Amino acid sequence: MMDAQTRIKQQVTTNPVVLYMKGTPQFPQCGFSGAAIKMLRACGGPSLFTVDVLADPEIRDGIKSYGNWPTIPQLYINGEFVGGSDIMREMYEQGELQKLLQAASPKAFGLNWRDSVFCGNCGLSYYSTILKILTAPRDLMGVFIVSDLVNQGVAPSSTQAPGSSSILIRLRLETRNEHNAVERMLDLMSAELTLDAYRQQLKQFYGFYCSLEAALQGRCDRDTNDADGSSLSRATRSALSSRLTKTAYLRQDLHHLGVLTADLPLCRQLPKLASPAEVLGCLYVMEGATLGGRLIAQHIKAVLGITPTTGGRFFEGYAGETGKMWQVMRQLLVNCAVDTQTENVIVANAIATFACLRGWCDPRNASGKSCAEYHREANQRA
Repeated sequence: MMDAQTRIKQQVTTNPVVLYMKGTPQFPQCGFSGAAIKMLRACGGPSLFTVDVLADPEIRDGIKSYGNWPTIPQLYINGEFVGGSDIMREMYEQGELQKLLQAASPKAFGLNWRDSVFCGNCGLSYYSTILKILTAPRDLMGVFIVSDLVNQGVAPSSTQAPGSSSILIRLRLETRNEHNAVERMLDLMSAELTLDAYRQQLKQFYGFYCSLEAALQGRCDRDTNDADGSSLSRATRSALSSRLTKTAYLRQDLHHLGVLTADLPLCRQLPKLASPAEVLGCLYVMEGATLGGRLIAQHIKAVLGITPTTGGRFFEGYAGETGKMWQVMRQLLVNCAVDTQTENVIVANAIATFACLRGWCDPRNASGKSCAEYHREANQRA
């Protein structure tokens, strides 16, 4: 019998559009799930595959860790996590959800679509050929699931272009250990979160983001030589310049909570930012945190009564533009990941960014533990 994670992977990779919800499309058991169904029906597109998490406790728990997202509903399109009901609503209102659904097709899951995962611990590449469409009727599709074919002499060269979704899948899967380790340490979603603990977390975030955004701004402004391959594309520069706003938001929140930022310590151990791939790996972590911050914003309002104007601006992120900004980030990653070697650099620096954040925020790190040591510990706990 397959475990929950394997079942979820099979569901999201054998159906173009999958919604994990409470109840069924005919009888939703929560308002958010009902709203998600209404939006998807209004958009049209491929047949919708739904999973009632109330009928399967293992899936209900498993989907939260699979997508690194703590709430239901969750929408997947062409095997990729899109978001919960809030993100869906923002994308729907901007016309982005309709475009994604119109582009969703079983063709995206053809035999040549591959999930190439590089394991940094053992140096092997794992290839998962997800499925092959055998018959035309969508509701009667026959599929072959072929997974975990381990480096049997068929590895592509480092210059072979991966599938367009490969980098997104790799980032989600290969950063999961570090992502979960950061969440466990910060525990901002705790029902016992206090104002003092929240204020302390903002101080730590300020020390990290202030240094990192300054380094990214310097990287964006730096004159580089195209010949050495280190120049950022115009799209990446534009994305950076519009996203380096978190330090200002943290300063605003801390001042509202009575903290002067001038004397706060700043993080000095930062991820590498030499190449465009390293910049995007770092930016993936920052933007993913912004996406998840919308949930934290709701939580701190419920537990502490803090709103974006009273000390919670940082977690509000891009407000109504959050979904759109995340989709732009995803496209930047796909455009940059032109070969497996570039993918490896993006993923490695995303992991390093998580490890740097955790090392900075961990109060036990009086000995100055390195990012690499934190990453090894995360893998050992997984």
